[in-house]
Amino acid sequence: MENASDALKMGFAVLVLIAALSLAIYSFTRVRETSAAITNQKDIKEYYQTLSLEGTGVSSNVALSSRVVGVETVIPTLYRYYKENYTVLFYKGSGYNSDTGTFESIEPMIIYYTESNDSYLDNTTLITETSERGVYGFDIQDEQVRREPWSANQETSYNFIKSFVSGELSDKFYTSRTTSLSTHNEFKNDDDGLGYYYQIQFQFNGSTGNAGLIGNDYQFVERYGEYNYENVLNSSSEDEDNQTQQYNIISNITDSVDILENDEVVVNNKGTTKRVIQYILIN
Repeated sequence: MENASDALKMGFAVLVLIAALSLAIYSFTRVRETSAAITNQKDIKEYYQTLSLEGTGVSSNVALSSRVVGVETVIPTLYRYYKENYTVLFYKGSGYNSDTGTFESIEPMIIYYTESNDSYLDNTTLITETSERGVYGFDIQDEQVRREPWSANQETSYNFIKSFVSGELSDKFYTSRTTSLSTHNEFKNDDDGLGYYYQIQFQFNGSTGNAGLIGNDYQFVERYGEYNYENVLNSSSEDEDNQTQQYNIISNITDSVDILENDEVVVNNKGTTKRVIQYILIN
């Protein structure tokens, strides 16, 4: 009898254990399903709105957001734009509503003026509509379209961003021209035998001088999304400085190309979706 009693107790314990395990599995399953449902309902793409990059008709899907960030968030993003190949855009907003994360209006903020030859500007996407040479963002492919001297490799691009972040003049970029095209940048000849050069004088929030991010308590609304950025590769040409160009890249909806640091051009057919990040200044 005693053995039978022990057997019944063990059987009952096993049943309780099975019931507890079943309840736990059911609970975890319900939590997972609920979490997935909430995630799907809050998919960031549901908040995408269409953003037209200035002057080109190229559209991107940008997520509405009420996330407010400081320069400590913006600076690391800038340092990764070359390597991770995404676009960073700057705007100035007015009438910001902190409850809804929306603005009465936003407009592109010029952050520097390009010295690129006129013939390259027709195919750039980041020149503001209200200026001939004012650039309001960073995008390595767009900079390569304009033949910007810092777009040749990651090191020169890093130095360019470093100058912008600190508010200093950029590196010296030598040219065969004798005058500035933008009239906003430093243009000199040190009579050292190397000829004329220019240095980009960065702008931010309409000012020069201490125009960088470091040391300023700027606040931005961060928005992000994606857009299609594709390029077509044309034959070589000669620019206005009589320098032979090995490639001619035009922003378009065709094929995508990658330019390696040794100027080798490789067609990229793996996809053309590109990340875009907006920083809208609120104060």
